[in-house]
Amino acid sequence: MPDETWASWAREHSDPKRAAAKPEALGSLRVLDISRSNFGALYCSSILSEFGAEVIRIEAPDGDPARHFTPFALTHQNTGLAYLVEGRNKYHVTLNLE
Repeated sequence: MPDETWASWAREHSDPKRAAAKPEALGSLRVLDISRSNFGALYCSSILSEFGAEVIRIEAPDGDPARHFTPFALTHQNTGLAYLVEGRNKYHVTLNLE
């Protein structure tokens, strides 16, 4: 009987249909990523976004040189594969300070 209780608890708490209703660990955090040509910062902000933080990536109007980082020259619409992977779950905006 205890195994059945554990199984029902596990089903209740790991149901994928209910995952969106659960709060994220960093759901109340907003992060501004203003790094330039720094793949470590891109990776870090990706991890923060995976944990639920709202990440806003701010770039200069000419774009970040990190957009051209890519293994084996793989690109999609002139953007490197590595940048596409680390750009997930973020808002991307350009800002001209001049």
